[in-house]
Amino acid sequence: MNDRIMPGIIEASRYSLMDEATVVTIAEQVNNDLQSLSLQSWLGTLSSCELQLRAIENTAIASAPANHGFSQHLQVTHQTGQQDALSASLSASFTLDCLVAPGPVLSMSFLFAAFVTALIAGLPRAYSPQQRQLLNVLSDVGLEWQDIQTVLTHLQKNDTASLQWYDFLIQRIQSGSLSVEQLMQSANASDCIQFHHDRQSVSIRGIEVPLSRTPYFYYALYAHQRHDDAQRNFSACDDNGWILNPASGRANPEHTRLLLNLMKTHDGHQKAIKELEAHGVRAKTMDQNRNKVKEELIKVLGESVAEQYLFETRRDSRTGRNHYRLKTSATKIILPL
Repeated sequence: MNDRIMPGIIEASRYSLMDEATVVTIAEQVNNDLQSLSLQSWLGTLSSCELQLRAIENTAIASAPANHGFSQHLQVTHQTGQQDALSASLSASFTLDCLVAPGPVLSMSFLFAAFVTALIAGLPRAYSPQQRQLLNVLSDVGLEWQDIQTVLTHLQKNDTASLQWYDFLIQRIQSGSLSVEQLMQSANASDCIQFHHDRQSVSIRGIEVPLSRTPYFYYALYAHQRHDDAQRNFSACDDNGWILNPASGRANPEHTRLLLNLMKTHDGHQKAIKELEAHGVRAKTMDQNRNKVKEELIKVLGESVAEQYLFETRRDSRTGRNHYRLKTSATKIILPL
């Protein structure tokens, strides 16, 4: 500890000069020397440290101060000469008290937390049974692992809609009716429904579904009603987008005008246009076209997936007729500009 002090202490003890006053004097000198030491931690987590002599042999110098950080007790034994009757040894107790630096400690904590988070994120993902089945099917058709990961990452939700979409992809891939290109388009697409007035088709999750011309425009009419109502009504209420089936012999002039505009602008069937001009939108015609849309969507997407993009209904208590609207929320309907 101190090559000059410790031998001196030993020499004094050999001649019985180690009274309490001597111990105190020696302790003061040792502690004065220790104050000049600069003790630092290599990580910078300790702001300051103090090393003090606390006892020589069994004689206590002073009581240890209250520790507000890190504290360590050290025992030092010094011996001179050989292990014989003339040799002398002395033990001294020291206390190392350090204050913790909050900044570096917090930084290290954040770094450790980030490391653990990154480690967990790097672990293999636990796939659901349907995801594993889809993974196997994609592997069987020769899809590269990177592309498989893209598909599974995009379809990582386990809600009902996503699980139904897994089933659709598995069935279509196994039947050969869905190409790898279509699969990748679907993986990168949102669950919106996009209307294409110019070619009378809709795209659902990247899968384009062609529709017959007249049913398409009736489908688009409901989409416009759902979308436009939401644009006009900024409240949190989602009770909009409904179209009441017209009464017998009473066509709705507004819906007739909108439907005629769609058909005339985007190459609608002339016979359907003439019927609209003559009779307007009729309940029977609306029912027939909703059923036709349902039939054509199910043919391509399957019933469970298509159902999400079809119609919901509610009874009008006053007239006894039905209201219809698209199940798809307005935020997921994309219409041509």
